[in-house]
Amino acid sequence: CKFGGSNTLATLVQPTPPELPYAVCRTPAVSGPQSVNFQFSLDNIGFTEVDARVRFTYHGSGVLQSIKWPTAPAAGGATLTMTGFNFQFATATRCKFGDFVVEGTQTIYFVEAADGSLSQEGTLFCTVPPLAVLNLPVSASATVTLQVSMDAGASWMSFGADPSFKYYELLAITPSFGPQQDQVTQVRVHGTNLFQGLQMQDIFPGFSYAYACQFELPWETNRVTVFSSINTWVVRTAPYDGAYFSCTVPPGLATGGGYTGPVNVRISLNPCMTDSSGSGECVSALPFTIEPVTFYYASPVITSLSVSLGPLTGGTLVTVRGTFFHLRDTNSLPAGYDHLPVLCKWGEEVTTGEHVPADNTVLCTSPPCATPACLGITLDQCPDCLAPVRLEVALNGQDYTGTQLSFSYFKDPLVNRLQPTLGPTAGGTAITVFAVGFGDPCLGCEGDGCTQCLESTKCRFQAFDRVVDSPARCLQLPDGTCDRSQLVCSTPVAGVLRGNIVSLDPFFVAVSVSTNGQQFFPVKGGGSAFNVNDPACTTTNTVNCAFKFKFYEQPVITGIRPAITAGDGLGRITITGSNFLNVNDLRCRFGSTDGSKACQSGATDSILPCSFDGCCAGADEDSAIFVSSTTVICPTVNLRPTSPGAPLPTSLRVGLSLNGQPGPNDYVYLRNSLTAEVVPDALQVYWATSIFPSVGFNEPGTRVTVTGINFGAFGAEGDVQMRCKFGANIVVPNPTITVDPVNYQNGNIECTSPGMALDTA
Repeated sequence: CKFGGSNTLATLVQPTPPELPYAVCRTPAVSGPQSVNFQFSLDNIGFTEVDARVRFTYHGSGVLQSIKWPTAPAAGGATLTMTGFNFQFATATRCKFGDFVVEGTQTIYFVEAADGSLSQEGTLFCTVPPLAVLNLPVSASATVTLQVSMDAGASWMSFGADPSFKYYELLAITPSFGPQQDQVTQVRVHGTNLFQGLQMQDIFPGFSYAYACQFELPWETNRVTVFSSINTWVVRTAPYDGAYFSCTVPPGLATGGGYTGPVNVRISLNPCMTDSSGSGECVSALPFTIEPVTFYYASPVITSLSVSLGPLTGGTLVTVRGTFFHLRDTNSLPAGYDHLPVLCKWGEEVTTGEHVPADNTVLCTSPPCATPACLGITLDQCPDCLAPVRLEVALNGQDYTGTQLSFSYFKDPLVNRLQPTLGPTAGGTAITVFAVGFGDPCLGCEGDGCTQCLESTKCRFQAFDRVVDSPARCLQLPDGTCDRSQLVCSTPVAGVLRGNIVSLDPFFVAVSVSTNGQQFFPVKGGGSAFNVNDPACTTTNTVNCAFKFKFYEQPVITGIRPAITAGDGLGRITITGSNFLNVNDLRCRFGSTDGSKACQSGATDSILPCSFDGCCAGADEDSAIFVSSTTVICPTVNLRPTSPGAPLPTSLRVGLSLNGQPGPNDYVYLRNSLTAEVVPDALQVYWATSIFPSVGFNEPGTRVTVTGINFGAFGAEGDVQMRCKFGANIVVPNPTITVDPVNYQNGNIECTSPGMALDTA
């Protein structure tokens, strides 16, 4: 091959299968750009003739002068347009993204100068490959070096000012859901290489940022483009996913009403690059991303609140359930960024909530209430008044629900007293809590027998860090409405409250009450309930103190003497056993009839004598008498049935209670030592039904026959124990004389009357 005056060896190539052979020559070096004749010879002697149409042009190296644009979506497919010096000589365009080479194209064209002369120029084009095929490490920040060749890769050139090419990608939008109508939801857009520096506008003339979101709305033929306000831009180049911008979502309105469902969202760094003339016409664009993310049009609705009451001081945790709560964003965002917090709005007061992904609920904690309605609640003027506020939530941190469910504030209840103040460790004692400020603790408490309370109304029994809660029930007033001043709770089994202490001694716990299951009253200044180690409340001081309840081990009855008594009362029996306490509410039970409680009859325990209405101020004739921890004296009571025609009892069980309450474990009874069953006939009962004669001389000696029921219960030697009493005179048996003054015979008792004054009955 002859290039001008320089020869170079040619190589003949014979293709397979046989086609026309051809020759390959390498150009010799020359001193500078020039155009030379080209000739060819098979023998280096005879060359082809010089032909002006067959010339070879030596040109300088290509220089890349402009790229539109050195950034594109990560999905690839965008077209790069490149211009530069000597591009009119391009023969085979190649672009290399890092190490990945793609084939391009070129266009050669003539340009007319001002003087009318023509010159050639060229433009190179390459299609951007997908980022995924480059297999870049994360540390590359989706950035590669871009090189261009116009001679099939024989030589490469890059853009001197900035040889990098950056992929941008849409990673996430937050929030990713919002309501259909009156749309003001702003979504924050996170991605990679959203901002590549302000120098881009200087290095690449015409480049500018104008972030936009594109929404693919089902009811629109064309995609809707929304430009981002510059006020929402946060521009930073490092880390490469650190920049973001925001777009306002278009209203989700469709024919026939609001649209509920997903739509695709894409982004562009600038979908309309304008020219420098100021015409505003789009001359190029940065393409919208190919892979979309989803925005979901939905209007969450609250369906329930776990608690609808709470104190003015706040702190009530409300579990909010509703529809579309599962849409709450939980996906990860670039480092340093979080989704907007869930918001809870209590009237006009806003707090931060917490979304629980496990069950798609929202937790809201009530703030202190200082509205005029709340400040106007006082226990002395309106103890049951409530101050309701609307509780709404914003799952996406912006758009609140409009369900209009209410949460009501109440003044902290003031507990006055407990009744009783002691019970067995076996539990089951009914405690009545008297207070003002309960509000309405009953749920639909209407009609006979209604005792249902709100689910969260309960009593708390606490000993240091040991806590047991017990559900509360309501009481009714005579008109069938709820008694708002009383709640009744059953004591729990107290083993866990005693802890690991091995003892049979009584122990105290603190009792507090709650109508919402969270705040328990009385409450300390710091918000926690009073504990067992705090000062105890008394009958004269019921504020800033702990209401204490005493648990005791159940007493055990081992014996009763005598085991027989008159049915009309006025007698006494002695109960022996263990674990008896000297307490005011000590009382005895005969069958189902209770004796009077001990009140102040020798009681020396720390439980103060009660002074409120309905509580005895002193011992009655039939009050129980505490003797020791093993002995109690029980005056007998009148056991005559109140129902006409009812049979007179002849035997019954005998029990003892330390608190006088009707709970299943409050009374203990004499039990069979072998079977542990209650002895049903522990006490025999006899009755005198008539005497004959009923009149006699004032001199002694009238023989009186007493007829009755169950006289035989005395046993074989029972007549030795028998007595007859005439007024104040007691006649005793004397079997040594011929006529025994007191003698049991044939089921009757015969008594010899003593001397009495005339006309004595």
